[in-house]
Amino acid sequence: MSLARPSSTTDSPSTRAGRVRWGVHVTLAAALYLAGSLWVLRPVLRQMPAALPYPTADATLPGGWLSMVWNDELLTASFLTHNARDMLTAPWRLSESWQCYPMTNARALGEHMLGMGLRGVLPYAVTGDPVATTNVVLIALPWMAGMAMYALVAYWTRMPAAALVAGLLFAFQPPRLTNLIHPYVEANDWTVIALLGAHLFFTRGWWRDAALLATAIVLQMLESF
Repeated sequence: MSLARPSSTTDSPSTRAGRVRWGVHVTLAAALYLAGSLWVLRPVLRQMPAALPYPTADATLPGGWLSMVWNDELLTASFLTHNARDMLTAPWRLSESWQCYPMTNARALGEHMLGMGLRGVLPYAVTGDPVATTNVVLIALPWMAGMAMYALVAYWTRMPAAALVAGLLFAFQPPRLTNLIHPYVEANDWTVIALLGAHLFFTRGWWRDAALLATAIVLQMLESF
């Protein structure tokens, strides 16, 4: 018994995947994630240089919890902008004046927020304002997380719908949206890019894949210890 030879006109899975209009799908995903980020942080959109967001549930907690949350948020905005400014004007000073300065070995204490500063370089260069810079970074965080997961799942599955849903779930998970006072803790989008780089490197072995993996790991380390 013999089977009929497949027709030469039959599309292979890779051919069918190649016909996906990825440019259109990526643009739609980017627009959707950005719209979601703007919606989540809509209370600050009309007062970008004047207000910082925080979960309203914090106001219902007893004691001085809200004051403590507010102090942490001010600290984050201060160090984020401090690092962004130094990266723009005096990068050799990044190791100076950390959170616990003038204590001995202050660089080993507290969160360095170098990754947050790197994310804030462009908005600070445009606005020169600490509050506006912090708000732009907070808006961009879910968007970047969604796009990172979209890239990984799109590569694995070649399915735009799967990538879109995965990006939504990853970008708008509750911890990322509620821990606005410590954004560096939830800034794990570089881990997703590192996973993609590791997959590419071990399957293809190209130098550019190794560079992608190494860069993503370094950028993730700059976020938080």
